[in-house]
Amino acid sequence: MSGQICLFESDEFRKLLPLAYFRPVYELRLGIFTLRERIERHYRGATIVPHCRRYLEDLLTEQGGNAGLSALADDTCLFLNGAVVANRELADRVPLAGPENVAYVARGQIVAARLSGARVSRLKKNHTGNPRGTAKAAAGKARRSGARQKPSPETTVLTAADFAGLTRQEIDAELIRFPWELVHRNAAVIEEDFAALPAAGRLLRRVRDGAHLVAPDRIHIGEGSVVWPGAVLDAESGPIYIGRDVTISPGAVVRGPVFIGDGCVINPQALILRGVSVGPLCRLGGEVSTSIIQGYSNKQHLGFLGHSYVGEWVNLGAGTSNSNLKNNYGTVRVVVDGESVDTGEAFVGLMVGDHSKSGINSMFNTGTVVGPCCNIYGSGFPPKYIPSFLWGGADGFVEHEPDRCVESARRVMDRRHVALTPAYERVMRTVHALSQAERKRFLR
Repeated sequence: MSGQICLFESDEFRKLLPLAYFRPVYELRLGIFTLRERIERHYRGATIVPHCRRYLEDLLTEQGGNAGLSALADDTCLFLNGAVVANRELADRVPLAGPENVAYVARGQIVAARLSGARVSRLKKNHTGNPRGTAKAAAGKARRSGARQKPSPETTVLTAADFAGLTRQEIDAELIRFPWELVHRNAAVIEEDFAALPAAGRLLRRVRDGAHLVAPDRIHIGEGSVVWPGAVLDAESGPIYIGRDVTISPGAVVRGPVFIGDGCVINPQALILRGVSVGPLCRLGGEVSTSIIQGYSNKQHLGFLGHSYVGEWVNLGAGTSNSNLKNNYGTVRVVVDGESVDTGEAFVGLMVGDHSKSGINSMFNTGTVVGPCCNIYGSGFPPKYIPSFLWGGADGFVEHEPDRCVESARRVMDRRHVALTPAYERVMRTVHALSQAERKRFLR
């Protein structure tokens, strides 16, 4: 398969904040892969050019390859919505090659569009030639629709207007709209991913005498990993995929379906239960169930994390626990883009943005959202919605100054031998600026 794909963010990205503040939506994790990796697997051989909010472009380019519409050739291009959950059926319904100037739509949302070279050239000119003009037009649209937040040139993305006038074809496809949808889909997707991986089910490294493997044909242990005596890997209810250089400590219990990324450490007596995906270089202890951790984060100690999504560079202090079920067993409401949304789910836990921390014995109620770069501590339950760059808890908050946050992040990242680059620092400071109005309202 050859040709070009533009992986784009739509204006629905706000519903995936705060998890998407530091990354495009297609870098969010689901199952064993990110949404982007899933697309790459099903469109092998295509040249993928990522498009995202402007403030993320330099960081994305720094992490590998050109980003932005300007990197596209003036040739036929398949535009794919980065929130789509790619699978074989999607690749069959929306092939790379096919009729031009066609939009593929699912339940009113643009899933994909195949544009001619002339239309690609016009789209590039509209967005890269006058980004502030594009943002001004988006702002006018937002005012007319009563949107709460004025669009910024830094957050301009592709909208349905960019695909106006195309022939529309209705298809069956899944687009992720809210963070809890990733969490609730995770267990089933781990199973699908495991079944599709040719190397899955191989024990490539050390399993010590005294470790217990249940259904070992459904367990994959990557190179350099070690499972110590007394650990239990139980894949009877679902597969377990362990990456490279992972340590499963004595007494730890892992019950599938579970994915544990490269370089992770599972502490003694930890319980890692059904539906957990953990990105690289995390350290886990206590009980973790039906949750996704993006990567580079710690929940080392006792405490419960359930039906939650945790970003990168997060540290949950000893004893931190969240509720994932209301006492009346009703559906959970979550604040999304300034509005309280009924999730329709009885189980919804904690959503935490990048670089946030919790003090020892912190407690979070069902459906709590914590923005990036927060420090939460103290007794009692903090509010169920905490904007970015705040410091405090149930007794009140003050602003977490961006200079101090950047220096803390630099120290934390250095401990994992990851550099806080100028591009990354610019993203942190831009997120602070973008969230300023919301933070001021909250502090009032």
